[in-house]
Amino acid sequence: MKNVHIGLNNVIGKAYSAHTSYKVVSHDEVDTLAVDCDNISISAFDPKLKLCAMESNDLLYKIIDKFDFNTKITYFSTARVFESKKNDYEHYVKNKIKTEKSLIRNFKSVNVIYLPIVYDKKGKFLSKFLAQYFENLSKDIIQFDCSAVSSWNFVEAEELIRLIHELPSFGINR
Repeated sequence: MKNVHIGLNNVIGKAYSAHTSYKVVSHDEVDTLAVDCDNISISAFDPKLKLCAMESNDLLYKIIDKFDFNTKITYFSTARVFESKKNDYEHYVKNKIKTEKSLIRNFKSVNVIYLPIVYDKKGKFLSKFLAQYFENLSKDIIQFDCSAVSSWNFVEAEELIRLIHELPSFGINR
């Protein structure tokens, strides 16, 4: 097993599941993995860490303890870390940053990818925002800021995985 993605039940994990070169597992299955992984990508994030400051992150500790320093890590974070104003995502953002820093300290090669809102083209994994947007759009009652300065950006999950596989062609090692 050379490539593993941790995050089975989210839209990114579902997109990775379509690629036979990856073993996709939930955060609960990390203990069952063999340690001979070359590449690990992580989209799993404990939902409790969205609501309060992180005192411990069991998933992060499991990953650090289990895998070799030379394992290549790709961590999917949120573009919200770049927002300057405080918002409802304050704990989520702070905990994401702490996780990023811990991974960078504990592994030789870490790529952090800052994502906008991720969706799948089948409409099965929609954020609350997107679900409300599409519902309102069907009723012709929505106003939506699509200007260049809007903080809402979107990416389709399968396209995201395709782009990640192209990183080496741009000189970025995974």
